[in-house]
Amino acid sequence: MISIVLSSLVNFFLALIPLLILVLIMGKGLHPALWFVPISVVFGILFTLGVSLAVAAGSVFLTDIIETYRLLLIPWMYLTPIFYPLDIVPANFVPFLKLNPMLYLVEYFRTPIYAGVLPDPFTVACAVLVSLLTLIAGWILFDNLQGSFVYYV
Repeated sequence: MISIVLSSLVNFFLALIPLLILVLIMGKGLHPALWFVPISVVFGILFTLGVSLAVAAGSVFLTDIIETYRLLLIPWMYLTPIFYPLDIVPANFVPFLKLNPMLYLVEYFRTPIYAGVLPDPFTVACAVLVSLLTLIAGWILFDNLQGSFVYYV
């Protein structure tokens, strides 16, 4: 599981090359805030690892959890401002979007790349908190259930 997350990281770094080329073509330039992106990557990995541990532990007991997770990823993606900026969302829907933990992780990545500035402290705190809590929860769930894996595999 950790190997899958780390191998996806290689693909991510390869995808950063065209992104940096596009940033240069669009005239944004290389800002010092881009040095913050590796920190964003670390917390993205921690979040992903936490979710992976929880899904892996649950899939031993409920075999359909992986398919359910894949199905839930689609609306989750559209409810996270990835393809659209948060500015275009009507004001009455913004509080609901702010309940989405991925919002803060996406903004943690997006702000240094597109705006060329560091994310605000609230976004940083939320992204770090979401990442660490997800990792801790996934780790605890996996650790508590791993003794029973042998009975269900």
